[in-house]
Amino acid sequence: MNLQQLKHFVAVAEELHFGRAAERIGMAQPPLSQSIRRLEISLDCQLFTRTRRRVELTAPGEALLEHARDIIGQVEYSRKAVERAGQAGLTAIRIGFTPNALSDHLPAAVRSLKAQAPLVKITLVEANTPDQIHGLSTGELDLGFFNPPSTQIPRLDVRIVATTRLVAAIPADWPLARADEIRLADFADVPLLLFPAQSRADIHAAIMAAFRQAGVTPTIAQEAAFDYTRLKLTAAGMGVSLINETTAPRGYPGVVQRPIVDLPNYIAVDLVMAWRSAVAASIRPLYLAAFEAAAAV
Repeated sequence: MNLQQLKHFVAVAEELHFGRAAERIGMAQPPLSQSIRRLEISLDCQLFTRTRRRVELTAPGEALLEHARDIIGQVEYSRKAVERAGQAGLTAIRIGFTPNALSDHLPAAVRSLKAQAPLVKITLVEANTPDQIHGLSTGELDLGFFNPPSTQIPRLDVRIVATTRLVAAIPADWPLARADEIRLADFADVPLLLFPAQSRADIHAAIMAAFRQAGVTPTIAQEAAFDYTRLKLTAAGMGVSLINETTAPRGYPGVVQRPIVDLPNYIAVDLVMAWRSAVAASIRPLYLAAFEAAAAV
């Protein structure tokens, strides 16, 4: 078993089609099939069941897939780490972020990094949570600010910067904006702007459950993954949105923000700062100081 065979295996396992997998990795199908067969022989098991119409993973194939992805990711990260170690010290830090980190926490971290390492080039990359986790795992990113599905993520050091609540963002010229506080029942007759369920399944499910408990079936007029996108749609009068209270703490033109007094306390959003657990010992204090600055806001 070698790395090339594992890459071939992952391509076929994800495509479940030898032709598409061969095209994806830029090789002819017969050599790909031979590579998979050699891998099966070396492991003394069948990884795929093949018919004229479909390709499926066997139980051993399912077991190998997670490990194969992990091995490939580790090798790629190691390669990038070696490349960067060959540079004259730390010269660049790539930071992924979701928009709600921009208000205060990310700028505080960046100021800390610049104060400690003024010659380091800092690049900010806007990305969703899954892309940041992948980027940190492969070495494409050095730091990430995102809302995690869990604070336990393999091979990452994940630290909570802030735990925040959701608030209602309302077009300023709507009657509802004149209320000092909002209840879930107030969403019964207004279009709601919400993030897609697949982007934060746990929080989305909790919100829907809270609406049901309040006897409300909300009308979701538009879905948008990022808070700032929904905030802009709210300013355009498209509906009331649920956003993180840190997204625009100093307000947003054309929008009024109000607390939702009966939103259950357990519906909260963690913003975390994360980095690779295996980061060099010389760099760790730099990251820890940046985290402390971000969390102190």
